[in-house]
Amino acid sequence: MDSSVQQIALLAAQKHVAIAPQLDTDTSSVRADRELATRVLVKVLGNALRFSPPESSVTVRVAPWTSDMPAFSVHDQGPGIPKDWADKIFDKFTQVDARKDGAAVGSGLGLTFCELAVQAQGGRIWLESEVGNGTTVFFTLPVVPARDSGAPASR
Repeated sequence: MDSSVQQIALLAAQKHVAIAPQLDTDTSSVRADRELATRVLVKVLGNALRFSPPESSVTVRVAPWTSDMPAFSVHDQGPGIPKDWADKIFDKFTQVDARKDGAAVGSGLGLTFCELAVQAQGGRIWLESEVGNGTTVFFTLPVVPARDSGAPASR
């Protein structure tokens, strides 16, 4: 999480958006490819920043979700995603029509990459959003089993 926040800090400062990291102390280490997990978190944070108004904040949190998977979450205070787009947002080339609001638009592949990367590591990704109240993207990654002390771990 720290590496991801550091990578996005300059963009956040330029946009006048605060990033608020929160690591729950009860969170276990996860079994993940550190670079891949960092890329996912940077992409999700970048999306949150892209749709966040100046002087708002983005909260990135890691907390227990289930007994064997913590959840990473990124919450923004942007415009939110209409319900009819929520089920399509991870599909290739899908973009919520942001041009009319003046927001920058990408290729529509970023969240598709995130979904594939998270699933490849044994987790899942989803979002919750309400128009006018921002969006929260969640993803889980499995924890390192207690008896497996030799596996690489990421936090």
